[in-house]
Amino acid sequence: MNVQVSEFITQLAAITADYQITILLWVFAIAILAKVLTYFVIRSQLGWVRAFDLRVHRHMEGWYDDTRPNDLPFHELVRNVLGRAFHEYYVMRHAGARRRKEDPFMHILNKIFLFETAGEQMVTDTLRQTRLMKKYVERPQLENVTNFALTNNHYFNRALAFMPIASLNRVFAVLPSIFIITGILGTFLGITQGLPVLEQIDPKDPDQAQGVIQEFLHHVTFAMMSSVMGILLSIAFTIINAVMATNSTQRQIYDLYNQCLDTLWHSAASGEPIQEDRDDTPRRYFEDGENKVSKRGDDAPGQMGPVEVPG
Repeated sequence: MNVQVSEFITQLAAITADYQITILLWVFAIAILAKVLTYFVIRSQLGWVRAFDLRVHRHMEGWYDDTRPNDLPFHELVRNVLGRAFHEYYVMRHAGARRRKEDPFMHILNKIFLFETAGEQMVTDTLRQTRLMKKYVERPQLENVTNFALTNNHYFNRALAFMPIASLNRVFAVLPSIFIITGILGTFLGITQGLPVLEQIDPKDPDQAQGVIQEFLHHVTFAMMSSVMGILLSIAFTIINAVMATNSTQRQIYDLYNQCLDTLWHSAASGEPIQEDRDDTPRRYFEDGENKVSKRGDDAPGQMGPVEVPG
């Protein structure tokens, strides 16, 4: 049994001596790519939620004639403001109808990551939760609406629609420790590989003994490089994790979205919920060719003009 274990460790040491540093560098490069993709998806979701927050503030300031405070029931108000935010942030921007046109490269990224589809699903899931809400004296559990809309979104919760962001975040958290442990393991395996060389020392031949010791030191030096590399990669990835923090950004998204719903709840009119069967997709609000969207220009706060939305 001991002989088999010894042979296994010897073979493992021989393999890792040639490929361990290369494997560490490849894992580091792949982890960096996955981290950048994850951070990009979360920041894009934050941009969409901020766009919703901006329309909520404009609603409260009376920018929109069709969503004056205390005029509409809660569901209808959320449908109008959220649908407007989706239309102006995604549809109109992609069509080049807004003054600040989108960079073509960003437009391609939106198509690859399906951000518009993610925003549409987020709107639809929110409206499914709010459609039967009535403005009672007590505030409803809007946190449940926020949680459902955010956790049920497969596009914003996955990088490239197949890598779960939650799982990636757990891997990113332990990866610096894995780099260090792997580097130390490589050092011990390298020393294990070099120890048999000492058996060749001939006490009667000082020159031969000196050559054997130098060969052993060469093995040890190379083995120590794996520990140094593991520590350096661990430090580098820890810094990247701190710079591209995703957990705090996700918490910011949750708080901001829930705050928007809470603001709309308090500004909604008392009334019965919408009971009829309606299409709650965000595009439905803008499908009618005769529908006009009142929009105030960004650099002309004192002017308001109708913008006709294509059917």
